Amino acid sequence: MRTQAYSQRHLITIGEVASAIAIARGTAGLEELRWLAQQAANGLLTAPLYPPHEPWQHADDASRIGTPATNPAGIWRTLGAKAVLAHKSAKDTFNYPTVASTWHLLAADVYALAQQPIWSTRAAAALRDLACRYSPDLLDEGPAPAPEAQQHEPVTVQVLPEQPDTAEHVPVVNSASNAPPPKATAKRRSWLDVSAPYIVEVMQAGRYTTAKELYRALEAKAGPNSPFDKGTGAGRGSLFVREIAQSLSLKTVQNNWLKLLDRAKK
Repeated sequence: MRTQAYSQRHLITIGEVASAIAIARGTAGLEELRWLAQQAANGLLTAPLYPPHEPWQHADDASRIGTPATNPAGIWRTLGAKAVLAHKSAKDTFNYPTVASTWHLLAADVYALAQQPIWSTRAAAALRDLACRYSPDLLDEGPAPAPEAQQHEPVTVQVLPEQPDTAEHVPVVNSASNAPPPKATAKRRSWLDVSAPYIVEVMQAGRYTTAKELYRALEAKAGPNSPFDKGTGAGRGSLFVREIAQSLSLKTVQNNWLKLLDRAKK
């Protein structure tokens, strides 16, 4: 594994490493502590372990600070054994045995651990993120590219033979041609276009003060002598504009009430 010069700022406890893995995997931190201890026992986790960096944690004997443990295998065995004991709290931070917060890995070693092919994408990213929080310089390294992304197959472009254009073309009219211009598409008529003259007549005859009063009058007059029929089935309670086969609700009349009043004043 890659190592870096010792720095107190780069120390990460074993417990923090286990928590990052547990969150990524959706498991318990104690399970990951045991798993890390097993990896060390199998010779797959060989990074140096560092003791705490505060003098008071060494009875003011600072000689051990910054010096890797001489018996990492024994520390991992102790951790693995204590991680299987029952604990009272359900929170990993309190479940962890003391050794998990006593011994540390360097950020660069955690980053190198994340590069091993034993991790899922999410777990590897969690470990890299943890390492970079303690040693931002590691951000410049970036994760190793995935094997499938290292080489790219050339892209083959298939050129299809040109097909005859069977679509109908609109003739182009220029000064030298007498062809007529294309016909413009007729705009679809709205309920207002169809029924506004009739509604204005009803308003002028009845002097209605609200859109609701007008709507009830239009319902009462619906039939052959008006552009409306009474709605049936799903359209019950609404007017039906025959010419455009469209329902007309009270809400629509209310939204256009001022516009109808303006027409009725003319």
